[in-house]
This record gives sequence, structure tokens and C-alpha cells, in this order.
Amino acid sequence: MRLTLKKGACTGWRCWLYGAVVLAMLCLVRPSSWAVEAEMAEADPGSDSSKAAALFGYDDDGFVYVREGRHDPFMPMEQIIVGQGGSGDEEILTGMRRFEPGQLRLVAIVLREDNRYVAMVEDSTGKGYLLHPGTKVGRTGVVVKIAPNRVVVKQTSYTMGGDLRYNEVEMVLKTQGEGEG
Repeated sequence: MRLTLKKGACTGWRCWLYGAVVLAMLCLVRPSSWAVEAEMAEADPGSDSSKAAALFGYDDDGFVYVREGRHDPFMPMEQIIVGQGGSGDEEILTGMRRFEPGQLRLVAIVLREDNRYVAMVEDSTGKGYLLHPGTKVGRTGVVVKIAPNRVVVKQTSYTMGGDLRYNEVEMVLKTQGEGEG
């Protein structure tokens, strides 16, 4: 492999001189990150807060955040914990699982471009939610069908004998002339 230099490329003593000047400047100029590393080496090597203080340039006040026993800000504030028949398993209900179908009011049903229905419901405070087929509602309910005027929620329960039982709850869309009963 043979390297060819383009016309006007630095080939003489000037090129070597420019290279030497650049190299000398790099060696003489001390980057600020070296100063931070020196400050960090002087600080207590075991203290993370002192390293952060040296790196970001603020005074170390000794504050350390302890997460244990504090609320996670990304978890819902209202949670319902449901036990599964004394087996020791607990489930946290969030979102639509916190509401039984009777606590929701069907506001609208929308037909999407892909010919699927989406139901819009609201809780007692007026907060709105969207229901799709397969959405879990309440402790044991699942939306099984959304028709142009109603939503069918299938709830499962167990009898005293341990038999599985299904109950279908219909949420009917009221027209504008009908009452809120």
C-alpha cells in the first residue's frame, strides 16, 4: 500500500514545526479535568459526596438521601391491595382495576378507523378512562365486548363450593334524553 500526498500538503520542515508546536501546547496546557481529579484525590477517597462535591464544584454539606421507607413518587397514591382467598398472595389494584363497573358511567363509544369500538367512561370525580376489549375492570372483571350502545364486562367469582362462576355486567350508553338514573 502506497500513500500519495496531495498537491499542497505539508511535506517540509514547516509541517514538522507546526506539529511540534501543537504537541508542546498540548503538554503545557493543563485541562481543567486534571484539576478536578487532583481535588478528588485530596478528598476522602471513601466519600461519594465529597467526590461529587469536587466534581460539580459545590460545598459538601454531608446530606445523604436515604430511600428506604419513603414513598416512590412514580407509584399511584391510591392503591387497593386484594388478597387471593387466604393463599397469602396479594395484588395491588391500580388504574381501572380500582373501579367496579357500577362505579363508572359510560360516556361515549367511538368507532375507530380499524372498525373497532373504544368506550369512554368516567368515575365519580369526572376523570375519564378508555376501555378496550380485554381491559381489566374491578377486581375480577374483563371487558369482553363493546357494541355501539353498550359495554359488556365479564366478572368471575367462586361459589362456596369452589365452583367457578361468571357474571356479565352491561354498561348501557344513555342517550341525551334519558335520565341519569
